[in-house]
Amino acid sequence: MAQAMKQIDALEPGLWLWFCHPGIDSPEQRALIHTAREDIFLGGGVGAHRAEVLRIMTSMDLRSLLMKKGVVLTNYRELQERESRSK
Repeated sequence: MAQAMKQIDALEPGLWLWFCHPGIDSPEQRALIHTAREDIFLGGGVGAHRAEVLRIMTSMDLRSLLMKKGVVLTNYRELQERESRSK
């Protein structure tokens, strides 16, 4: 959680993409593997890691920080519409 909060807190004004894979810790998620040795998660594997990502993304701490920073969440459709209007 601390690393995600630090990254968000360090954001400067602009357009940013935060790409992640939230999930639940389930047998299906735990069956997922990474092929690169440096990407292998210890202590529960992919399922535990993705569950932690989901916990962070839905935390009040993150929501509070986003509000404090004035971050506006968006999606690809809104970005396309904004781009179309600016032409």
